Amino acid sequence: MGRHVRELDRRLMRGRIALNAALFYPSLLAYTPDLRQPLLDWQQRVASGHPLLERAFDRVHGWIDRRLERAVRGAFSASPA
Repeated sequence: MGRHVRELDRRLMRGRIALNAALFYPSLLAYTPDLRQPLLDWQQRVASGHPLLERAFDRVHGWIDRRLERAVRGAFSASPA
């Protein structure tokens, strides 16, 4: 699941369609509409083929996928009360 979401994020970022909330969460309260274009430009550059970043995100998303799989498996294997 994480890898599918990541590919969707990449497409949105490369196409300058939407800002990725996870990237900008720490500064969310300081966001103003005039920052949109510079942030879209920056995020497009970040999303465009940086092997080191891609490997780092591969590891993070692998971790997310494993946690999600365990959580789903646990939720569906739990006996009803």
